[in-house]
Amino acid sequence: MRMMQKAGLAAGVVQNGKDLHQDAQLKQRNHFKTLQHVEMGPTSYENPSFNLSETPCEISMPAPCFGEHTEMVCREILGMPDDEFIELLGCGAFE
Repeated sequence: MRMMQKAGLAAGVVQNGKDLHQDAQLKQRNHFKTLQHVEMGPTSYENPSFNLSETPCEISMPAPCFGEHTEMVCREILGMPDDEFIELLGCGAFE
């Protein structure tokens, strides 16, 4: 990186996952947050890379497991009747 910069080229360091989690700037900005995942246990997630002064944004829940929100989406968002959801569930439509 320094050799390229010395030659007048824009360059930055390439970091691996371990480097990123130890990066002082990212730590100061609270870029990573550990959340409890149902299947994976404590898991590191990235907060948004931006900070807004009047509308703070931070992740609050881990990634869902496959199908975890299917019933809520079908019933609450799509308005699917109970009997239709049960029929689709029974025939394996959500697998």
